This record gives sequence, C-alpha cells and structure tokens, in this order.
Amino acid sequence: MFGFYLLNIMKYLIIVFCLFGFVLACKPGLLIPVEKDVQRAQERWHDMDLQTLKNAHKLYLLKCGKCHYTYNPTNYSEEAWLKRMPDMKREAKLDSAEFKLLTKYVLTMREASKSSNNER
Repeated sequence: MFGFYLLNIMKYLIIVFCLFGFVLACKPGLLIPVEKDVQRAQERWHDMDLQTLKNAHKLYLLKCGKCHYTYNPTNYSEEAWLKRMPDMKREAKLDSAEFKLLTKYVLTMREASKSSNNER
C-alpha cells in the first residue's frame, strides 16, 4: 500500500518537473548584446564596448534574475526603468558602478529589442 502511494507521488513529481522544464525552455530569452547595440549605446555613453555590454547582460541575469523574472527591457518605457531602477539598486544590493552599468544596459537593450531581427 505504501509503495503504491510512493510510486504515485514520484510519478506526479516527475510530471511536474518535466512541465517546469518545458516552461523554462520556452521562456523567451533576452537578446545578447551585439556590435550594433554597442553603436546604439555609444550614442549616449562613449565608454561602452561589446564586452561591457555582455558583462552587463550577465549581471542583469545574475542580480535581477535572482529575485524575479528577468523582464525584457522593452516591457517598460525609459521613464519607467529610470523610476524603478533606484528601488532595484537597494533590493539587489548593487554598488554604484553596477547600478550605472545595469541602467545603461536596460536602456540600450530596450532600443535593441525594438529593432527587428533583420536589423540585428
């Protein structure tokens, strides 16, 4: 009797984990910065290069994704990002350099995400 009960629980857990994995696999990914994004970023911030944007991408996944879903930067307007980022600085315990880098990243990639894939 106990073995039958345990077997049913294990089947249920396997199904749940498979569905969870499927959902994660289907989650749309964030765009990884490319050279065209660097050009866009340098229009506003002259210190940006491809490696810096890629580092910011990793930081976004690490710091922001630690507590919540990593939102596509196009989900919010620039004004909304600028309003929300100071709260996230405190929540994610970002230092000033990380905060500036992530702000530049989301604003740059917000514009990149609006571009069609043909332009990237």
